[in-house]
Amino acid sequence: MTRDTNSTPDNTIVSTTGSTFDSPDAHTTRVLLHCCCAPCTLVPLASLLEEGWQVSLYFYNPNIHPEEEYVKRLGILQEYAKERGMPLSVGVYDPEAWERNVGVHGGPYPLITGASDYTTMKTARTARCKACYHLRFEALATHGRATGEHALDTTLTISPYQATREAREVLTQHAAAQGLRALATDWRSFYAEATQRSRALGMYRQNYCGCHYSQQEAEIERQARKTAKQAGRA
Repeated sequence: MTRDTNSTPDNTIVSTTGSTFDSPDAHTTRVLLHCCCAPCTLVPLASLLEEGWQVSLYFYNPNIHPEEEYVKRLGILQEYAKERGMPLSVGVYDPEAWERNVGVHGGPYPLITGASDYTTMKTARTARCKACYHLRFEALATHGRATGEHALDTTLTISPYQATREAREVLTQHAAAQGLRALATDWRSFYAEATQRSRALGMYRQNYCGCHYSQQEAEIERQARKTAKQAGRA
C-alpha cells in the first residue's frame, strides 16, 4: 500500500509547511495516530505499519455527541485495537471543554449545492472545524511529547467531508510546538477502500462527523439531496 502524501519522486513526505521528512529510521520510528473512529483507522494504521512506523493510537474526541455515540465509537475502536494488539490511549471526554472552545462558533451550517449562502456556510463551518482541530491536536501533541513519540498523524484526513487543508496545517502547527514531526498525511484517496474494509468487517459506520452541529447539518444536507433527487424525477 502506498499512501498519498504529496511525495517527491524519492518518496520523502512533504508537510503542509513545505518541509520534507524521510521515512522512519533507527532514530525516528514512533508515531502517535489520532483516531476519530475505527472505520477511519483501518487504512492509515495498515499503511503506517507497512512503512515501518511503530504506531500507537490516541482517541481524544470531546466533540462527539451524544455521549452514547461517543461510547459506541470508542468501544469499536478499543475492540479493533485489541484484536490488532495496538496500544491505545484515551483522552478525557470533556464535551464542556468542546463547547467553550469550539461550540461558540455555532451552527448548523449546512452545505447545500447551489444555495446562495453556500460560501458563507462553508466559511463558518470551516472556522468551527479548525477550532475543533486545534483542541484535539493540541492534546495529541502534548500526549505525544509526554510518551516519547517522534511523529504525529491523524485519521481525520481520510474523510472527504473534513476541512483537510486546515486539519493538516493545525496538526503541523501543534507538532512543531512540541518538537515533533507532523506526517499530516492526506488519506482521502483511500476513503472508498476504508469504507469497503469497514463494511466487510461489519463495523458500525456513523453518518455524521461527531458534534451536535454536524449531526444537524448532515440531516439537512441529506434531506436537500433527497428533495433534489425527487425534483429531478418529476
